[in-house]
Amino acid sequence: MTNFNEAEHPRAAAGQFTEKTQNTPEVVLDVASSSAARQRLETASEEARQANDRVREAAVVVLREELRQEFPTAKTALFFRPYDAYTPRLHLSVVLDGDGNTLFDTDEGDYSNGDYDWILENFAEDSTGLDEPTDSDFQESPHGVYRELTLTAPEVTA
Repeated sequence: MTNFNEAEHPRAAAGQFTEKTQNTPEVVLDVASSSAARQRLETASEEARQANDRVREAAVVVLREELRQEFPTAKTALFFRPYDAYTPRLHLSVVLDGDGNTLFDTDEGDYSNGDYDWILENFAEDSTGLDEPTDSDFQESPHGVYRELTLTAPEVTA
């Protein structure tokens, strides 16, 4: 145990502690810097994530354009991902018009001319776009999860 040294703990006239002048630290704690290899890995990882985001954003644009071409009055498309391990990807399931009428439904045997499965391969488990829905744009079923994509109608010019 050390003895109390009043010179190390200056007080004002009223007995309250006062500010003490600080000397420069004798020891500097250096944060270990990342190695060059780690920095390259971190940079490459960030670039890959950004490229992946751009691919997904482009895929959403293509989905909207091609679905509007095939279904000109379409307002909403639902994509389904089953829970089973045999078909882990999203698939076009239902297309609805602005009044909620069904334009396309795979459960009814409808077949689409579009190659949407190829586009949907860009959405694995982690993403921007379809795989990170808000509460308002997905529905769960006992067999899988539906993702909703709003298809904004093209501008009509007279």
